[in-house]
Amino acid sequence: MMFSLLLKHARGLLDEDVVEWWPGSPYARYSCGETHFQQESQLDSNNLSEFRIRIGEAECGLILTC
Repeated sequence: MMFSLLLKHARGLLDEDVVEWWPGSPYARYSCGETHFQQESQLDSNNLSEFRIRIGEAECGLILTC
């Protein structure tokens, strides 16, 4: 999730854009711990929103400033 948050911020993407891009990027999927290729994505825009809520706004800002 953290990688997708960084990607979203770095490229100025919407959550939906990240979800659409994710299945076609084996490098991104591998860097997030996927060990084999899967046709369907385990990522959806709700996951991204829930992740940001769970870590909190302050921590999210810390991640993005590193």
